[in-house]
Amino acid sequence: MVSKRVKYALAHLSRRKHIALLARPNWRRIDKTNIHCTADPFAVHRAALRCHPSKRLKIMAQPRVVNKKYDATKQASGYPRIHPKTLNAKSSKRIVELSLPKRRILLITRKQFFTNKRVLRNIDSALQAIKKTRYHKYRLLCITQEQRTLARMAKLNKKLHKALSKPEDWAKHRQTLERIAVPKVFPEPWRPDRGEKKSIEEMKERLDVLALPVPKESGEKQDPFAVKPSALKYQASERIKVIAVRKITEEAYPPRDPTAVSPAAIKAVPTARTLILAKPANRPPGRETDLKEDAFSVVPRALKAKCSARTKILAKPKSYGNST
Repeated sequence: MVSKRVKYALAHLSRRKHIALLARPNWRRIDKTNIHCTADPFAVHRAALRCHPSKRLKIMAQPRVVNKKYDATKQASGYPRIHPKTLNAKSSKRIVELSLPKRRILLITRKQFFTNKRVLRNIDSALQAIKKTRYHKYRLLCITQEQRTLARMAKLNKKLHKALSKPEDWAKHRQTLERIAVPKVFPEPWRPDRGEKKSIEEMKERLDVLALPVPKESGEKQDPFAVKPSALKYQASERIKVIAVRKITEEAYPPRDPTAVSPAAIKAVPTARTLILAKPANRPPGRETDLKEDAFSVVPRALKAKCSARTKILAKPKSYGNST
């Protein structure tokens, strides 16, 4: 699907201009600057100098209590420690086979360094190792099986040509193919014979019988005011007692005063940044507000501005045919 950017380029740019724009390198992708790297590694950022550390940062900045048995000479190295089991581990045959390079790349490298005997010796040893892998053997088996299948098909074609050497044989073969090519005809679904249809007048008695409700045994009638013996002996749990207490709805609370100030807002201590933002902006005299004295005055830069070709196209009114 063509994107909107390509559609716009095709509609407003020529093919030569479009190719010239596409040929320009994208500096954002080529020159990627690392924001974490500074020109002076020992310089401190302005924001770090102005930063006011919080109480949590001050607590975390305090050094830990040094152990009395601490020995600086026995301090661990700055490099990550490798586990001894990892150093003594032996790679499996599967990992060794997967670590080998591809045979195609080795053959290309062998052609490039045909004068260097040491490189050729290493490449030959890698090729011998690739030949002994299970994947190479499986590839040879697949190729052999494919060749056998092709040879078997070739033999069948030869036998077919020998059997159909006469024109009469070809005619029989064509008739057989036409018979096989005919689409399969599915039988019609079986429909039971329900006999002759009867009119509604004849079936009226039967319909009246079917329309009657099915009689059901209702059983003995129970007394609605009788209480079961198990309900009289039942003891409510603590959870049932808690659930049985009536909840306090919102109507029980007094209405809230919208002009009241919460105690948290009264006790709040504003930060330095909040105090700076709370001060009104200092504007030069004559420009205390954004309103203009003369609403019909035009900026001098707007009188000198030149609109682009795209702006001229967009400024034209749309035409809707012979609309009145």
